[in-house]
Amino acid sequence: MPDWATYQQLHEAHPLAAWLAIMGPRMHHVGFDCQRLGHDIAEYADVVAEAGLKQGGQTLLPISPMLDHRYYACCTQRAVFAAGDEHRVTTGGLALVQKRLSGTHERAAELLLPQHTRCELSA
Repeated sequence: MPDWATYQQLHEAHPLAAWLAIMGPRMHHVGFDCQRLGHDIAEYADVVAEAGLKQGGQTLLPISPMLDHRYYACCTQRAVFAAGDEHRVTTGGLALVQKRLSGTHERAAELLLPQHTRCELSA
């Protein structure tokens, strides 16, 4: 675990670097495919805004340009840093996604990350 100052420097340089420093590879994002839920992303974004969440915050990974998306940083937790000090940091969020092209057969989850960010495991 880094100290707080190092975490802040990492976060300023790139949020993913800070995330990996304190969380490792665990992800805590909930995502909803608006098209599969039956309504437009703008409708769901309005509902989320009415609930009090503000859109913003930088996503940790690049999002495919084939998707329209909204991200709401909303999950904070207390983290203990190298010197024993505790700070509340955002460790997750809520994502709304919708395919820009409705004629494609892939699910939004399959399009979420650009091709160059995907990795394959083979047995």
